[in-house]
Amino acid sequence: MLFRGRERLVHQRTELVNALRAVLYEFGQIVPQGIAHIKRIDAIICDEAIDLPDVVREECRDLLAQIAEKTARIETRTAQLTDVSRDSIAATPLQTMPGVGPMIALAVEAFAPAMTTFWSGRDFAARLGLKSFAFDG
Repeated sequence: MLFRGRERLVHQRTELVNALRAVLYEFGQIVPQGIAHIKRIDAIICDEAIDLPDVVREECRDLLAQIAEKTARIETRTAQLTDVSRDSIAATPLQTMPGVGPMIALAVEAFAPAMTTFWSGRDFAARLGLKSFAFDG
């Protein structure tokens, strides 16, 4: 349930960021995709030298506030998932593997079938859609 809730919040935040980028694009301000550019967007909105109508600035500030609220909720869900992973008997050993953190470990525990259904790790990897590559030696 926490995964689905967090995923829903991430999608909602992405929609808000894209809406904000679209508004700015209409006024000639091009911002790359991604939440990492939110400070750049904030700088554009605050820059009085950029010719944006007051109503547009107000709407953009409202969108930024909504994005900040979604980000805080995402961080709360992520912290909850991390706490759950610490208490999980199955997720704890998975996190000892390189590249596997609390989120991936819990996702495997929550959504993957029982490991006894697989003959080998390769079968499990195939189930996940990972490909193995043969290298010539």
